Amino acid sequence: DATPGDIEVEIEGSVDGENFMDMVDLGDWDAGTADGGHLVYDFETYGRMPFMRLRLDGDAADNSAKPFAICVFMHNA
Repeated sequence: DATPGDIEVEIEGSVDGENFMDMVDLGDWDAGTADGGHLVYDFETYGRMPFMRLRLDGDAADNSAKPFAICVFMHNA
């Protein structure tokens, strides 16, 4: 299998659930060399929208048959 290389992780938001905009680029995760990545989205700094989603943009290597997990933990200060 080819290494998936860097995966860019971004948060997108929308007020209507259809038209999404980029809110912040959280960073890159090198899935080819790291078993896991850890990125944090700060609501106080970047805000909230009624609809939010993660966007993952990887390199051209096709590893689509291999599953991965995304864990989201809510944290209240």
